[in-house]
Amino acid sequence: MNIENEEVLYVIGNGFDLSLGLKTSYNDFFEYIDVNRMRKIVDLLREDRKNIKKYSIDRLNILLNKLKENDLILETNKYVNAIRKNIEKNSLKEIKDNVYSLHKEIFTMLKSKNTFRFVDEYGIFILFLLLTNVEKNEWQWVEEQILNYINDIICICSNNFNEVISYIKDKWDEIELNLEIYRKLVVKEKDLKTVEGKFYKQINITEEDKLVYKALIEILKRKSNEYIHRMKKVITNKKELEHIEKNYEYYIQNIIYEMEYINFILEIWFTDVRKKIEFDKDNLEILNINENEKLSLENQLYMFENYFGNYIKQINDEMKMLIAKYEIIDNNFKPEVLFEKIKKIFFDDKSKYVINFNYTNYLNQYAINNNYRLNIKKIININGNIDSVVLETKLSKNRIRSPKYIKTGLKLACEKKLADDTDIEVQKMEKKDAIEFINKENIIFSEKMKNEFIKKLENMSDDEFKEFIKNQSTEKVNDRVKKIIKECDEEIMNMFPFTSGLKESKIIFGLDKIQIENSENKLRTFIKSNRRKNSESEWKLLVKEHKFTKIYFYGHSLADADYTFFEDLFDIIDITNNKIKLIFLYPREYPCQENVKKLIRKYYRNKKGNNNLSDDEIIKKIGEYYIDKLKLEGKLEFKEV
Repeated sequence: MNIENEEVLYVIGNGFDLSLGLKTSYNDFFEYIDVNRMRKIVDLLREDRKNIKKYSIDRLNILLNKLKENDLILETNKYVNAIRKNIEKNSLKEIKDNVYSLHKEIFTMLKSKNTFRFVDEYGIFILFLLLTNVEKNEWQWVEEQILNYINDIICICSNNFNEVISYIKDKWDEIELNLEIYRKLVVKEKDLKTVEGKFYKQINITEEDKLVYKALIEILKRKSNEYIHRMKKVITNKKELEHIEKNYEYYIQNIIYEMEYINFILEIWFTDVRKKIEFDKDNLEILNINENEKLSLENQLYMFENYFGNYIKQINDEMKMLIAKYEIIDNNFKPEVLFEKIKKIFFDDKSKYVINFNYTNYLNQYAINNNYRLNIKKIININGNIDSVVLETKLSKNRIRSPKYIKTGLKLACEKKLADDTDIEVQKMEKKDAIEFINKENIIFSEKMKNEFIKKLENMSDDEFKEFIKNQSTEKVNDRVKKIIKECDEEIMNMFPFTSGLKESKIIFGLDKIQIENSENKLRTFIKSNRRKNSESEWKLLVKEHKFTKIYFYGHSLADADYTFFEDLFDIIDITNNKIKLIFLYPREYPCQENVKKLIRKYYRNKKGNNNLSDDEIIKKIGEYYIDKLKLEGKLEFKEV
């Protein structure tokens, strides 16, 4: 090929955006939706649960003070008052019940300071963020956790969910102690059949309780087997061993909270606290068979993706404006500085084609405008179109609860068959009692409406209040409650995308087929390459039609979440026999050599004839052989930029 006509391909990941100073990491997104603060509150609740038999006023006050630091003021909450009374009476069962109810209430009150959305409005996928230990600031790592979480949901909702949740509510302290016994047995024995037999001999439970523990052990089986498999390998690195042990311990400790919080979310989403949960494995849907309701994991993921898309769209639009108008956002972010950083990556003066894994598409502006002389001919944004995300509804910061939460409570109130003496109790209510009840119960839709209603009551004379209270019969109250439920429904319909999740997503998180080899078969619906068929066809056609002499890689973690892309790319260009050069670019602070070696080892291990090998040393030797071969032939290079 004539050197003047040579063409090169660039494959860029999120590290490209981050190198420009853009806040597009998952941790940036979590900060934006306030997940990190909410996680701190969840951690407070977990700590508050420990050693419940020694619960005291001091411990309660410590929790309340720490919650106050996070803008949750609960000194007059009905459950707080009940806990105080039961501590005085030394009533352990009642203390446990009210601590559980208080924690549930606090969880449903979690709200982002930036978006003003409550935790349940983000759907079921926000839970894995609240309960996951952060290890790597990479989207590929988050996608791996999404896979773990989906597997957990399937297993949790498929194993006597209602019975297990009911049992957890009554005996969570006992379950936590028993699961720690189970974990230690797994660590010691490393055989689940042996562990199960010894476990039931060590704990004191009835045959009826045993059915619940069988379900819990089934839920834990996947991670227990994974732990055993990893520990049976020869691992000499002490830190790696500690990491595996710690992760398994955390998972066992975490599972009860995960189940509880899934239950809390479902109670709100299904607006039915008496729900009966089953799981449809064929369609990956959580079912409430009491009211023929369903919640699709696929739609929930789309909704979560779209929230992220809204966040990235703000950054992307600012970048487009900056590039187009040469506006200066701040002193550290001048267009000319930005361009120099981009030029540092796209230094090759040949015709360039780009496969962009980022969710941003501002880079297209440089391809459109020839004045920049980057010589970019085409960019394929492989993970979707950020410009087509469904825009969020702006919300008021004064909302005191999500509309689905309010609807759930009101619906339950409507369905209760209230005794005749309820009306009598209402008739006897004093004005101050009515105001206190309204303040405590959070039954009015917004802070503004609540304050207006309380002010109306306060301005009433005693006679006016008596006349008003006469009209508060159960029948009349229920009529008004039904009216509010209707208003909640209207609000829910108007609030993107809160009704039932989205039917499609314009940006794509997901899994790689290599990640689901030992998972539920139906998870193929989440595989990225299946979800982005158009862009998959486009990039493959591009690589086949153009005789690229070099492929540059920058800013991609090369993790399993995108393995199939690299496997397909290496197959198409035939890296073993072709003369094409692979150049991995990296900044000094983020060397990529080890990740590249892991990727190439995995690629050759999965080649025909090697994919049945189980010996790690043989696999490593095969990989090292091809890495050395590519280097010697001048087809593999690492370059610091």
